[in-house]
Amino acid sequence: MSQTDTEFHVFYSSVPSMQIIDKKGQPIIFVSSRFHTRDKSKIEFLNEMIADGSTAVFVRPDQLTLGADELDPMTVLRKKHVQEYLEEQARQLNPEANVSKSVQGPLQAASTADIAPVAAGGGATALGSTLARLAAVKTTATPQE
Repeated sequence: MSQTDTEFHVFYSSVPSMQIIDKKGQPIIFVSSRFHTRDKSKIEFLNEMIADGSTAVFVRPDQLTLGADELDPMTVLRKKHVQEYLEEQARQLNPEANVSKSVQGPLQAASTADIAPVAAGGGATALGSTLARLAAVKTTATPQE
C-alpha cells in the first residue's frame, strides 16, 4: 500500500462490469470488477452494502486503499518488470550461483597442421587414419624394384 496523500478506497464487484446508484442518485460504476474513490459518501454507502451482506460488492483486506500510482495498470506492470529484471541481474552477478566450474589452463600453441583436420570436419585422428590408408594403398599398388 502506498503512503501517498492520494489514497483511494478500493471496492470490488462479483461481475466484471456493474453500476449501482447510491443514496444521492449518483452512479457507482465498476470497471473490470473494480471501483476506487475518495468520496466519503460513496465509501460509506458501499461499506453499508458490504455490512448488510451483499455478495455483489466486496473488499480485499490487503487492498483496502491504494495510492494513485498503484491504480495505473501500466505503472504497476512497469514496476513489476523492473523488479524482475533487477532480481535476474542480481542472480546472474552472484558468484555463488555460478553453476559452471570450468578450469582454465595454459594456452597451447597450434599449427595449421593441427587445425586443418578440425576445419575439415574431423579430428587429428581422422586425418591420420585417412593418410595411413592412402599410404598403404599406394605402397601395395606401386611395383617394387
